[in-house]
Amino acid sequence: MVKYTFCQDNMLYGSPDSLPLIVAGWSKRYLALDGGRSRFSAASSPLKTIYFLAARSEDAAAPCLKPLTQREAVLLLVQNTYVNYLLSKEQRAVEFDAIANLAPRVECLQITPSSNPERLGEMASLIESDALRRSSFASPVPGQRGG
Repeated sequence: MVKYTFCQDNMLYGSPDSLPLIVAGWSKRYLALDGGRSRFSAASSPLKTIYFLAARSEDAAAPCLKPLTQREAVLLLVQNTYVNYLLSKEQRAVEFDAIANLAPRVECLQITPSSNPERLGEMASLIESDALRRSSFASPVPGQRGG
């Protein structure tokens, strides 16, 4: 079963305790994507953008988005792979090739959140508006093609 995990302070489903615990005594929770409450899409979708979450900032400009160079994107993708300690040298090489091929094909951005939790909504709106602007689902602008 596919699951999406959340930290204790998730508020996507109303209250922090609205989702089941992964393990008793642990604060992480999960959302089963088994078709009950939620499900994965049956259709595949192209990956257009990857957003990397940076450290919170006191800067008045935060939240803000910064485009990443391909080099920065590759380094962040490598740093954010999981369970790579279980991979053989050959598997790690295949993973690195996949990352090196992915980075130039998608837009990679870094989102820097504000350290002020009251600005969390601004960050969500910034990501949403950027994603909609990049997607084919965005409202077309007269005289221009969407996506």
